[in-house]
This record gives sequence, structure tokens and C-alpha cells, in this order.
Amino acid sequence: MESKLLSLFGAGPLETHVPTLFRFFMVSQKRSDAHTAIPIVANFCLAGLFTLVNLSLCLAVPLWLLPLDIAWGWLLIPLVLTTPAFWALIHECVHGVFHPNRTVNNGVGRFFGWQFGAPFRVLRQAHLIHHKVSRTAMDRPEVWNREGESWLARAINYYGNLIIGLYATEVSALVLCWIPQPWLGRVVRIIFRPRDEGSPDVRDWAVKQLVEDGRHWALRLDALIICVLYGLSFWLYGAYWPLLLAAILGRGFLISFLDNIYHYGTPLDQIRYSLNLSLPGWTSALILHFNHHRTHHLFPHVPWRGLPAIHAEKDRGYEQSYAFAALNQLKGPIAMETLQQP
Repeated sequence: MESKLLSLFGAGPLETHVPTLFRFFMVSQKRSDAHTAIPIVANFCLAGLFTLVNLSLCLAVPLWLLPLDIAWGWLLIPLVLTTPAFWALIHECVHGVFHPNRTVNNGVGRFFGWQFGAPFRVLRQAHLIHHKVSRTAMDRPEVWNREGESWLARAINYYGNLIIGLYATEVSALVLCWIPQPWLGRVVRIIFRPRDEGSPDVRDWAVKQLVEDGRHWALRLDALIICVLYGLSFWLYGAYWPLLLAAILGRGFLISFLDNIYHYGTPLDQIRYSLNLSLPGWTSALILHFNHHRTHHLFPHVPWRGLPAIHAEKDRGYEQSYAFAALNQLKGPIAMETLQQP
């Protein structure tokens, strides 16, 4: 790619010939390892595609299609089914590998958050904290402690979270962010409190990233934009508003149901441990190779395009198939003592 650009702009250093805006769409020149090079062109193409999908869901379908025929409502199903891939692209922004420029990366992440229905800063901090506390008492929803709770209580919590709870928690930020700042800090501390002596204490970091230095105002602005977008969308759907509600619930189900399949039943207190799940052929690319999840946890700053190569280099194999892992978690809570170290 560099040689083609040089032929267009003449000899000399690439940066002196390519306009700054155009460089936003080039593969990162800062990363010499092919596995860690950010596929900027592909990322922006995907960003455009998912923006088209989400704007179609929120605006185009109710404005132009439903007035023609209610049967167009079936189009919402394939639009909603893009949710796992859309989340995978948001995930690139979370880890700073959508674009090497932090301002561009985070700006696109915020733009995605408006479409997703939750502020990007909340999504980012929650996920980064997941990397710090995975499989500790703070982040193992299926684990049942016989001494501390009944199986029924854990099952209600677990299945609720599996069906819609995770997405509902993320969306709840649209309301919680309006709590006065001092109280908001206390709420954040409660949410991210250590669950036992072995859990990392991330409360100060979470408060700093979400509340301090005026960051709560950014949350509120994002929440306002999201509410305006989806409020307008519900208004446009009019009598067909249940279709939009069903689409949002479908998105929430996919996000919640697929979130823990990489960690269900894995050893306790192994923060970097997760499952690599097999998918047939090109289908892995449909979710940006998110199924190479243990590889991601070990190399969290590798962009999606580099994960299969690193997985192959390390010869890690696959612990389960993607479909089996998704269905396996329906077994419900697992007694703590049955989970052994790897």
C-alpha cells in the first residue's frame, strides 16, 4: 500500500505527502509487526456498514419502509443479528485498536455508543475492568457458593443476567449518570466493590474514569444524545413501536447471552484464562474473530485481524465449538468447588 501511495505522491517519506485526513484511513505505520497493524481501512468500512444498519433500524425502516408495508418489519431481524459483530467493532475502540490516534479512536467509540444505546465510556470501563477481575468473585456470574446463597437465588440472578441483564445494566447508565456527582461516585464504588479478599480493588480507578475531572458531563451528553435518537425513533415508529422495542430487546439478548460463553465453567481466579471457540471457516470473520477469546485475553492490544495468526503461531487449539459453548451455559449455576485450576 505504501508503494502505491508513493507512486501517487512522489518520492520521499510517506507522511510528507499524504494529507492528515487521508492518513486516518491508512493502515497504521507505527506498528512494525503485521499482527499488530491496525486495519484502518477495513475498520472504517465496517464503521460505515454498521452505522447504515443502525440508522436503518432507527430511522429508515419507520420513515420509508413501514409506511409501504408492515412486512418490512421482518427486516429488523437481520439488522439485529449484526449485533455481535457491531459489539466486536466497539470492542476494538475499547482497547484502542480501531485507530492509532486516541482522539479518533475514542470519538468513533462514542459515536458507536450512541447507536448501541449506552455511553462508550461506560462500555469501555466495564470491559477493561473485566480484564482486571475476570474469574474473581467480581466476575463469574455462573459460580454458586453453597455456603453463601441458595441455588435458586443464584439461578434467578444468573438466568436474568443471561437473558437481558448485562445489556440492561449497561443501558441503566442513561439514568444513573444524572445522579449528582458526589453520589454518583458512591454508586460507582458500590458497583465495582471487591466481592472478597482476593478480588482486585478497582473502585478508585473506576471513579476517576467515570466521574472525576468532569467526565460525568461527557456521560450525560452521551446519554442525552442516545435518548434523543431513540426517542425520535420510537416517535417515528408510531403505532409500530413494539417492533422497535422487540429489536432493542433482541440486541440486549444477543449481547447478554453471548457475553460469558468464553468464560462459563472456566477455572477460578485465572484472570487471563478464557476459551478459544471454534467456528467453521469464514464465519469467524463475521464476528471479527471474537471467538479467539483466550488469544485476545493474552494479547489484548492485538487488533481483530491479527488474532487468527497469533492463535495459529501459538498452536493453542480450541477448547469447544462456539455453538456448544453457547448452549452449554444454559445448564445454569455451577458449584464453586467443582471448578478446578487448569
